[in-house]
Amino acid sequence: MLDTIDNPGRSISESELKEIALFTGFEFPTSYKEFLLKFNGGSPSPDAFPIKGHSEEVGGIQVFFGVDREIESSCLNWNYNQYKSRLPDSYIPIACSDTNDLICLVLSEVQYGKIVFWDAEDERSRNDLGNVYEVADSFDQLLEILFED
Repeated sequence: MLDTIDNPGRSISESELKEIALFTGFEFPTSYKEFLLKFNGGSPSPDAFPIKGHSEEVGGIQVFFGVDREIESSCLNWNYNQYKSRLPDSYIPIACSDTNDLICLVLSEVQYGKIVFWDAEDERSRNDLGNVYEVADSFDQLLEILFED
């Protein structure tokens, strides 16, 4: 269960949230929008989570991306631009591991709000989900299952 966020971003406004939604073309789940408004990214503690079906079984979140963060590679829009041609259409990267894997929010109608782990070492063609693993049914559930490894 999430205890703290280290290095949260500056406070952002509802209008900045709307801008990122327009930029990506996605409407974010309420719990994720609330997280961005409260923390605007940052490093969670604890940071480990189980990865269903992955050989490593446990992943770690280095940083949640945010809006207009000091480090460009920690920004939602930067990561969306970097990965949109490599990820399935309905995926948006919301965090990364310390090994450059991505934690993505799935925003398709069928799986809206699910959280998945995208294994960068096993990257495949855009719509081949062989390197994608279930993590949580929602953003709230992701925060609830975090643990110290």
